[in-house]
Amino acid sequence: MSITAIEIRETGLKALNDALGQDNAQAFLRQFRGTGDFTKDRHEWNPKTPEEIAAGILRAQEDDSW
Repeated sequence: MSITAIEIRETGLKALNDALGQDNAQAFLRQFRGTGDFTKDRHEWNPKTPEEIAAGILRAQEDDSW
């Protein structure tokens, strides 16, 4: 049995709504928004620069806090 992309989408959205409720289904789907460009999108979930991250790692190593 072959179904169309539209049918897959509709069935999936219905399953999400049934399982999570409309508000939680929408919250779940919002997790996957993005431009498709990791380099741009990563700034939304990690605003630190690579240099800031490296400095934090070095500080933690010096403090033996990890």
